[in-house]
Amino acid sequence: MAFDSGMLRLVAKELDALAGARAEKIYQPTKNELVFVLHGNGAPVRLLISAAPQAARMHLTEDTPENPAVPPMFCMFLRKHFGNGVLEKAEQVGFDRVCTLRFCCRDELGDLVTRVLVCELMGRGANILVTDGEGKILSAMKPLDLSEASKRPLAVGMRWSEPPVPTRKALPFGLEKEAFSRILANVPQAKNAEDGLVSAFFGLSPVVARQIVRDAGAGELYPAFCRAVERLENGDGLTLATDAQGKPTAFSYLPLTQYEPECTLIPFTSPSALCDAYYLARARAERVAQRGKDILRAVTSRSEKLTRKMAAQEAELAECAQREQLRIWGDLLTANAYAVAKGAKAAEVVNYFEEDCPTVLIPLDEKLGAQANAQRYYKKYKKLKTAEEILQQQLALARGELAYLDTLREAMEKVETEAELEEIRTELSLKKTEGRKQGKAPKLSPPMRFEKDGFTVLCGKNNQQNDTLTFRTAERHDIWCHAKDRPGSHVLVRAEGRPVPDSVLTFACEVAALYSSAKGGNQVPVDYTLACRVKKPSGARPGFVNYFDQKTAYVTPDEAAIAQARQS
Repeated sequence: MAFDSGMLRLVAKELDALAGARAEKIYQPTKNELVFVLHGNGAPVRLLISAAPQAARMHLTEDTPENPAVPPMFCMFLRKHFGNGVLEKAEQVGFDRVCTLRFCCRDELGDLVTRVLVCELMGRGANILVTDGEGKILSAMKPLDLSEASKRPLAVGMRWSEPPVPTRKALPFGLEKEAFSRILANVPQAKNAEDGLVSAFFGLSPVVARQIVRDAGAGELYPAFCRAVERLENGDGLTLATDAQGKPTAFSYLPLTQYEPECTLIPFTSPSALCDAYYLARARAERVAQRGKDILRAVTSRSEKLTRKMAAQEAELAECAQREQLRIWGDLLTANAYAVAKGAKAAEVVNYFEEDCPTVLIPLDEKLGAQANAQRYYKKYKKLKTAEEILQQQLALARGELAYLDTLREAMEKVETEAELEEIRTELSLKKTEGRKQGKAPKLSPPMRFEKDGFTVLCGKNNQQNDTLTFRTAERHDIWCHAKDRPGSHVLVRAEGRPVPDSVLTFACEVAALYSSAKGGNQVPVDYTLACRVKKPSGARPGFVNYFDQKTAYVTPDEAAIAQARQS
């Protein structure tokens, strides 16, 4: 969802409370993002301002993004004008997605001057500008010239003006019931109440409008509307909705009950903390997905090559299945050599290997005699027999390689951090690790952790974590689970000398089913056994094991319950 006017109003109040803080450092991690390090009475805080079209926003952040080695020109300009400047005021312009940050700075001569950072956070038109105390534009992150008639001219030297506000929309503050009803009644062709609210009132996002309608239920809209405006003023309804996997779905200054029961609602007390939790998780997921493309590309390429190679080998293997006929022809020619005329192109002999002793026509090389033709068929027979053995070995290796690549592809679906991505990349040998001491294994990221009825359940995310979990972490009497005949995670129930109840065992099997290629299926077969009965075959690839004395459970994973039981 978008960073709306209501969230900006709350963030602006939070930033205004930092008045007096000094801008110690200024960074520009990407072409659309700025980070101001502000130091006031307490510890330094980082202010993130983004003009990215799909994620325009501003809020305090705990993230420390990587900065380029050479700062962009706009960043150098900001450091020159805002370095060591003192924040005087943060203010939202009207009820628009525009916020101004007024700083008291010193110019080249050491005189006190006013510099204003204008943050326009309107989607595709998002921009960050610098003006002096009189509103004169000194610089802009995305300069626009006068030739762009469809947009406001924001050339350097011109005076900044507020973005145009739709005159047909009303502000949602201080409305009496009669005025509220009259404004809604004047909305032309509103499809429903939600659409009417969005069309009638400035700054109301579709998510907020849907929540107001839901809160109103079968009653009147006005009381629910007033409660929403009151929460906007107080900031006591900040909520983040997360799905069954814990991924952020939406956020608002209202409790988002419209997403229940599919999503979990998490309350927040700080608007910046709420925005940071939503956008940081989304940015991390996008960054991981972007940086994991090389792995998926390599895995897909290898899989396609193996599939083509296996198809050719299986065709050759089908030809090898006809080798017995060649041996029989050799035997028949040897037995009937006296009856085969020299220079004949074929020999018709009785096939005494079959019950009815039918005659069979055997092709011959007319340049060779009967015995030479028989030896030729024996040679072809031995060649095909040897080829069949080699092809079966090669096909077995190719199937193992294909199964291994399937485990990597399945592990990519569980990646949540860049550290886990690097573990898969290292395993696939796509990237050489630098600075590693000889013989020292890299530190692995921790597995997923769940709590169920007083028992801890651990789940590996990739092959290396699976091996560590099964052969280093597990105790002899822990319970080990894995989806039957499918690539997936190793799941471990830490028994700690206690008998494992059926509820915990069922939950562990559901986790194994959920984090496997059978995700989304019903009645997924999951094998479970004691950890001491899981062995690593000599020379096996990471994640591959043998186990025995197992039992099989058929489970349908409850994603919401699993997400609730997971610990960060």
